[in-house]
Amino acid sequence: MRTFIKSDDPVIVGDGNKIARVFENLIQNAMRYGKEGKYIDLTVRDSQQTVEVEVKNYGKSIPSVDLPYIFERFYRVEKSRSEYTGGSGLGLAIAKSIVTLHGGEIEAKSAMGTTSFVVTLLKKPEANS
Repeated sequence: MRTFIKSDDPVIVGDGNKIARVFENLIQNAMRYGKEGKYIDLTVRDSQQTVEVEVKNYGKSIPSVDLPYIFERFYRVEKSRSEYTGGSGLGLAIAKSIVTLHGGEIEAKSAMGTTSFVVTLLKKPEANS
């Protein structure tokens, strides 16, 4: 895993266990479905009011027809691959629910051998100055 921290103070407000679950899911998925690639990149950026964390892998991309549905419960891009790896189709739905409950956003982008998930969360108010 390569890390790129482009933030001086990436402090957010939230339930640490739940936020950890989001990133655990995203990193596990990157390892599972991006194993053809040699790296997983974790990039942290911030703005005045938000912290953005991107988890990117360099494996097989997600088909564009599937992207709008990947955060739905029980949705699997490739049924046979999910059965082989044991995926239930719940991980991304749970991740989206947790991020939404924290007032944030999660999005997926995938093309030409890369897939990235970008989570944007609100910064801790004191960190905004």
